[in-house]
Amino acid sequence: MGTIRKACNVPAGDAFRGRRGITTGIRIEKGRAMSSNQKWLKIMSFIAILAGVGMAVWTSVSLAFANTAPGLLLAICMGAQAFFDVVLGVFGIGAANKPVRSEGLYYIATVWLALILNVAAVIVIAFIGGGGEMDSTAYAIVSLDIPSLINLVVVFFYARFARLVCVQSAQSL
Repeated sequence: MGTIRKACNVPAGDAFRGRRGITTGIRIEKGRAMSSNQKWLKIMSFIAILAGVGMAVWTSVSLAFANTAPGLLLAICMGAQAFFDVVLGVFGIGAANKPVRSEGLYYIATVWLALILNVAAVIVIAFIGGGGEMDSTAYAIVSLDIPSLINLVVVFFYARFARLVCVQSAQSL
C-alpha cells in the first residue's frame, strides 16, 4: 500500500481502503450540472462537425467537376459552409463546457457570420444549381441542394442553442 501512496502523491493519512479499493480523501469540487441548453449545444456541435466533414467531401467532389464559373461558385459556397461548420463545432463544445465562452465577441460574430453565409449559400445554390428552367415551384424545391439545406437547419438550431447558453450565462453572473 505504500507504493500506491507514493505513486498517487497522497500523504500517509489521506488514503483509506473502501469497497472500491484504495481511494484518496481528497474531494474534487464539481461545478454545476450542464443545463439542457448546454447539452443541446454540445450535441449540435458534434452534428456540426459531422456536417462540416460531409460538406468537405461534397465540396471536393464539386471542385473536381467544376468546369464552369457557376460550378466553381457553388464549390466555394459549400467550402465556406464546411469551414464554418467545423469552426462552430469546435467553439460550441467549448461554450457548452464553459458557458462564459459563449459571451465572447469572436464567438457571437462567428455564429452570426456562419448563419448569414449559410443562408446566402443556399440562395446561391438555389439560383445556380437548378440546372435548367424552373417551370414550377415543386421543381424549384426538388432541385435545391439537399446537403446545403440540411446544413442550414443544423446551423440554425446551433445558433438558437448558442444564444440560449449565452443568455443563461449572462443571467447566472
